[in-house]
Amino acid sequence: MPRRENRSARPAVLAAAIGLARRGGLDSFTISDLGEALGVSKSCVYRHFESRNDILAEAVIFYAGALESHATRTAAGAPAGVRRLLGMLDVWLGEYVLRGGCLILRAGSECANRPEDEVSRSAARAVTTWRGLLASQLQDAMRVGEIGSEVDPERVVFEIFSFALGIQHDHLFLGDPVEFRHAVLSGILARHGIRMPGEGTLRRTGPRAIALS
Repeated sequence: MPRRENRSARPAVLAAAIGLARRGGLDSFTISDLGEALGVSKSCVYRHFESRNDILAEAVIFYAGALESHATRTAAGAPAGVRRLLGMLDVWLGEYVLRGGCLILRAGSECANRPEDEVSRSAARAVTTWRGLLASQLQDAMRVGEIGSEVDPERVVFEIFSFALGIQHDHLFLGDPVEFRHAVLSGILARHGIRMPGEGTLRRTGPRAIALS
């Protein structure tokens, strides 16, 4: 559990941990590496957190909260439903997945073979919450009559999530700019009878991503 003193420095520790985890993975750094990134000793880091796992678990949730806030804020001006979903996906794919990789995707993949602990539980919570938020936009689209009641939001989100994993892999591992991602996403939605509402829907219109690296 986190310590109570000096809580004002905790966001800096989390941000540094996020940057290191996005670059090399959850197990790519030590507390000493984290202290070096912050310009402090590892004993200073331990003043705010009791263990490395405590840092990772909270960092994943911190990152997920920043993504959710950024995506929902950016898409808030669009009508509820498909347009808002597309606005959120544009932020996620363009500003997170293709800008150093999304920690939610990375943590979920790495924790698939990890014994259950606070880190894997945080990763599962982050993945479930984000997918639920995307599914809620599809449910809103049903309520306003943009898509039919036969569409299964969970299946659509599963396909979108798998698509995002593929983009992240090809972008980070192969260096592929995946410029065809909008066409692929359109194809996924079309298979479920979901029409892309107008030209330029997926162009970035909101603020840049919150700096977390």
